[in-house]
Amino acid sequence: MVSNKLIESSGVSTGTHYHVAGTATIKKNLAMVFTNEQRKTEFLLKNQISFIEIKRIVLTPKFTWRHPSEWGEKLNAHRLSIQVTCILSNGSVYKLAPYFLMPDPFQYQPVFEWRLNIPEDVRERVPFKKEYPIQVIVELSGEKNRELDVMVIYDEA
Repeated sequence: MVSNKLIESSGVSTGTHYHVAGTATIKKNLAMVFTNEQRKTEFLLKNQISFIEIKRIVLTPKFTWRHPSEWGEKLNAHRLSIQVTCILSNGSVYKLAPYFLMPDPFQYQPVFEWRLNIPEDVRERVPFKKEYPIQVIVELSGEKNRELDVMVIYDEA
């Protein structure tokens, strides 16, 4: 537990005292921006109290639009998706099915709500302590485009 930084020790041998390590602080509403030049972001989850929770995806059209079908057509043409990959400390690789960004005819703003807790939703269970650290790769796939930037809003601990 000391090596995983869950508890801290002071002293040696019989005089050793243990106390709980500082709890993780949650950083809210962070953003990772994907462009043509940067299509991948990597994170390292160090222990069991570390997580990333994706909350929403915001598209930023680089052109002026009046009707939602204008940005929807561009989005359909580029077939963009978000792929999440987790690599455990033992080398096991887990990939979540890609989340395709598809416009809804009743959606005016280019904002997509998506709740995803990493690593819990990728593995469908909480990973064991021995599986940490976990390398997380969030990648934008699809055709490169000059008309849309993608921003993923997330919380991190």
